[in-house]
Amino acid sequence: MKRWAALVVSLGLVLPAQPIQAQLAFGPQFTWGDDMDFGVGGRLDFDLAGPLAIDDGPLQNLFGSATGSYFFDDCPSRTPDTVDCGFIEFNGNANVPFTIGGSSADGYLGAGFHAARSSINTNVPDDNSGFIPVTDTEIGVNLLGGFKFPFSDLTAFVEGKFGLVGVQQFILSAGILFGG
Repeated sequence: MKRWAALVVSLGLVLPAQPIQAQLAFGPQFTWGDDMDFGVGGRLDFDLAGPLAIDDGPLQNLFGSATGSYFFDDCPSRTPDTVDCGFIEFNGNANVPFTIGGSSADGYLGAGFHAARSSINTNVPDDNSGFIPVTDTEIGVNLLGGFKFPFSDLTAFVEGKFGLVGVQQFILSAGILFGG
């Protein structure tokens, strides 16, 4: 699980330094979940209207967002033998932007899918003298909304997301995007 965390953090911190195509924006994000505490990850925003040939109407500026976050679970005393916990979540969302009159910020509403994996390692040895890992993977659906704030070549964002099916927790994310 720690390798996944290192990969997600590395992508969030290293890739923005590379040139990014105009229709892509990428950057780090910091997250808080009401069940899983704090996490770090990365976010990629991309155009969906163009590839889907949507030229007009309310979906003409449709964009997708893909996120991945590693949460630093506090490992509450589920059992006395618990020694390490981890939680990682990936999301794919479709978002419809809207403008806010008199503000430089833009809002968006969206929906999507998430895949989450939790793991718990215990002190109880298995037959190979290692720890017994317990893992669980859930696939679900979420609703979200957020705001983007342009700053020169960067865009800051704040997003709230709630899992309706699968992992049912509220997640608040904030970060910056490079490119776009």
